[in-house]
Amino acid sequence: MKNILLPELAWVQMRLDLALKRIELGQKHLGWTPEWLSEIFLTEKQVKELKSSPK
Repeated sequence: MKNILLPELAWVQMRLDLALKRIELGQKHLGWTPEWLSEIFLTEKQVKELKSSPK
């Protein structure tokens, strides 16, 4: 994982499967998913991988 610092915000770059697992664990342990935990942005590479993955 790599931290990308923006003015007033800190973003963490991680694999998509890890981001989804983080959301799942937040739901399990908190009983809800805060926006700061569930907000993800896909890189162009991730979008291409999702488009080419079997359905």
